[in-house]
Amino acid sequence: MDIVTHAVSGLVVAAALPKRPATRWTPFFFMLAACLPDFDILFASTPALFLNLHRGISHSVFAAPVLALLLAFCAWPLRRRQTRDRMSIRGLWLAFAACLYLHILLDCFTTYGTMAFLPFSSCRVRLNANFIVDLFMTLPLIGLLIAGAVLRHKARLLAGLGLAWLVLYPCFNMGVNALAGKNLAETLHAENRKVVEMSVLPDFFSPLFWRALVIEQTEDGYVEQEVSISALGSIRGAVQSFTPVPPALQAHLSAQSENCRDFFKLMLMPVYRPFSERGRKAAVVALSFLPPPHDDIRPGSGNKGNSGHNLRPISPDKADKLNFLLIHDLRFGSGLAFGRQLLGMRPNAGLPFMLLVVTDDEDNLLLERIIFRDAGRDTGWQSPEPPGPQNFGSWLLGLS
Repeated sequence: MDIVTHAVSGLVVAAALPKRPATRWTPFFFMLAACLPDFDILFASTPALFLNLHRGISHSVFAAPVLALLLAFCAWPLRRRQTRDRMSIRGLWLAFAACLYLHILLDCFTTYGTMAFLPFSSCRVRLNANFIVDLFMTLPLIGLLIAGAVLRHKARLLAGLGLAWLVLYPCFNMGVNALAGKNLAETLHAENRKVVEMSVLPDFFSPLFWRALVIEQTEDGYVEQEVSISALGSIRGAVQSFTPVPPALQAHLSAQSENCRDFFKLMLMPVYRPFSERGRKAAVVALSFLPPPHDDIRPGSGNKGNSGHNLRPISPDKADKLNFLLIHDLRFGSGLAFGRQLLGMRPNAGLPFMLLVVTDDEDNLLLERIIFRDAGRDTGWQSPEPPGPQNFGSWLLGLS
């Protein structure tokens, strides 16, 4: 969820307490507790760290008690003797833990996914109930808080309603999601279409609108389609078609590169397309700076070449035999024209997550690059680094 919803959820938890410290610091620390897991973005200085840290160990149900305890010790103004209705360390720990677990739950309701069970499992829990910014969730919470500030004798009751809304509304959306998906599947089946896989994702103004990603087997191969649907599963507007990344290719690239492995773990239903001509030329230049001479550019050829970064131009006929693939995920977008306009107004508009790879005719990975536009992260062109063994420290933090 967005940071505003998380902050408001912390205020709702504070308002639901039987007694809360009478200090101006109370709202600050409860909002801090509700937003604390997202501070992982401050440590994600590279795309590799972003893939492993964001919604990683800081969002783990096993790390939440530790983070809550640390914050309880830091919240001195809420437990000092001079503060009326001050709270004990234990009381603050429990209250802050509630904020943290609520944060984790809300993020699990989105499509991005949360590695809630690190370090024991890196599986991303994604329930596809809420869009990342959901006004139907946030505005009622703000309204209840304002009403509680006016009707002080009803503040706890209104806060309790807010906590119930934070859970019941996403659960209602999950039911609508299931209904819309069921109706769409029946429609496609009636049209004798061979659906291999389908995911129904929230869109702007869900539960009114949803996006369905459908992988269909056709005479020409597999096609992934993006479909905008209503709450009842009826198709709205034009259907867009894309080429899905075959599972075998995903596995092959993941075996050759840590970045590819982590990227595909984040993606839901990745698709690919060729580079633009400009991107292709840039990749060929980058490939020309790799140390191995390009009379044999396949990994494992036994030709070590000379060290250094001397330019070794690739001949056009060899470049024509290479594959230049831009891989992304349709999960991050909108099926509504209004939604696409809003997303296009972002400071770094475009595909938010991109994996660019150059492979030979046997799908051996020669060059890779990961770009996260919104986070401002870019690896630049680099040679693939094969996955290595994991030590205890990296396991504990959820780092691959």
